[in-house]
Amino acid sequence: MTGRYIDYQKTLIERLKDRDYAVAYLNAAIDEGLKGDKESKALFLNALRNVAEA
Repeated sequence: MTGRYIDYQKTLIERLKDRDYAVAYLNAAIDEGLKGDKESKALFLNALRNVAEA
């Protein structure tokens, strides 16, 4: 096995710099967050943090 490694968080942040990608990402997170359970709310807040970081 080779030593190739992709840093998911770094790749996500780079993708989120694209406005259209960020909008689609947040829309999906909003849909999930509206479910109302604790995990869904946490996912939404994490998505907001990721977009803010980008």
